[in-house]
Amino acid sequence: MGERDSELEAIEVVFNTLSSLDKEGQKRVIDYVFKRLNLTSVVNNSQNLELSQQMRSDATREAGITVVSPSRIVDIRTLKEQKSPSNDKEMAAIVGYYLSELAPEGEKKQIIGKDDLEKYFKQADYKLPQHIKMTLPQAKDAGYFDLADRGEYKLNPVGYNLVAHNLPRINKVAVRKPASNQKKKIVKRK
Repeated sequence: MGERDSELEAIEVVFNTLSSLDKEGQKRVIDYVFKRLNLTSVVNNSQNLELSQQMRSDATREAGITVVSPSRIVDIRTLKEQKSPSNDKEMAAIVGYYLSELAPEGEKKQIIGKDDLEKYFKQADYKLPQHIKMTLPQAKDAGYFDLADRGEYKLNPVGYNLVAHNLPRINKVAVRKPASNQKKKIVKRK
């Protein structure tokens, strides 16, 4: 009976939460939750499938989420916007990831060079570094790439994980401690 009670409580929470939204909002939330939990709807006709896909697309767009799946190719600009690189080395890793994992079949490649960075930085609307030829060596030094050949680099597992799992970085509020070497005010007593 305990499992049934928890299900009823969950139903009540979901119902109360959704009832404050308009119909379209309710549909977007339910569709998004179904997608996140890998659930399938009991309704399975083509009209509802098209509506479900449209609502999922609308909900993820409004939430600022870009769904990246192997069956869906994302352009480099969308990937850059989703991952929000904080520097040129991270953007280079995004280019390496895009070209090895998401690019259309004719563009896919494992090894990249300076010319690839220039092309895909421009396509992504990312500001070109002043010394672009140094970006890949610096990204290698940061641990994101392995040297494949002179001037050519391959995204390594660290770079892959950076893009696939660690970007965008969530800003954490830094709590600043007072410096221990600050001079203390000494008051002389007479």
